[in-house]
This record gives sequence, C-alpha cells and structure tokens, in this order.
Amino acid sequence: MEDAELVKKMISGDMDAFDRLMEQYQAEALRAAYLISGNHADSEDIVQETFVSCYLNRSQIKNPEAFRSWFYKSLSRNAWRICKRRRREQPAEEVYEERPSSSSVLSEVIRDEEEREICRAIESLPVKQRTVIACITTTRCPSARSQRSAAAWREP
Repeated sequence: MEDAELVKKMISGDMDAFDRLMEQYQAEALRAAYLISGNHADSEDIVQETFVSCYLNRSQIKNPEAFRSWFYKSLSRNAWRICKRRRREQPAEEVYEERPSSSSVLSEVIRDEEEREICRAIESLPVKQRTVIACITTTRCPSARSQRSAAAWREP
C-alpha cells in the first residue's frame, strides 16, 4: 500500500495504518534526527515526538501525497526545538555503521579517516545546515531505504 493511502486511513483514525507508516519511516527518521541533533537519546526523543504530533495533528494534513515532506518538516522543527532546549550539539560520528571487511587494511584506514573528516565537517555546521545534510541523505541516499549505513552511498 502506498504512503498516500496509508495517510488517508491514518487521518480517519486507523491505528494500523499509522503503525505501518511508523514502521516505514522509523529508521530513516531516526537517522535524520541523529544527523541534526548529534545525540542518540535526543534523536529518539525527536522521532517519538514527531510521530506523536503526526498522529495528534493528522487532521491538518491537507495533501496525503505530500505526507513525506510534511513529516520531515515536522521532524526538523522538533529537532531544532530540542537542540535549542538542550543546548548541546555533539559529533555525528556514530551515524555510520560498521561495514563488513571486504577490502585491504589500507583501504579501510583511508575510508575511516575520510569518514572522520566528514563527521568533523558535519559537526562544525550550524544545526540548520546539518538538517540539510540529513534531508539529502534520507531522500537521495539509496542506503537509507535499505537501512544500511549512510556512508555506503558514497562508495562506487
């Protein structure tokens, strides 16, 4: 079933449709929230608050086909609010999951150093710019849909 159909059912109060939407968006939303907040606990809070507000404000969804944009706009705003409230921004080093070793040690060391440089660069960005990075990796990154690491999309 497509998102728009699930959203229409959710708007009418169907909890099963809401559960399915949560299952579809959970991992990607958690990754985006973590890229913005830089903290696992905060990212879990952000995603939870976003899903709760999504359900409570479901009647405000005017265009079910645009649910994805509406959802991530809500997630971004929740993330900014939580980051501002907690006044802490931590590095995004834990965003990248471990990959199986299929290359030489030198290749892995180089790749790890590149990832650290990327993490440092992301960490130095203001929260709204990190939000852009999160949006790009969750909407264009093929690995976001398959729940592999966000770093995998950079590999040839």
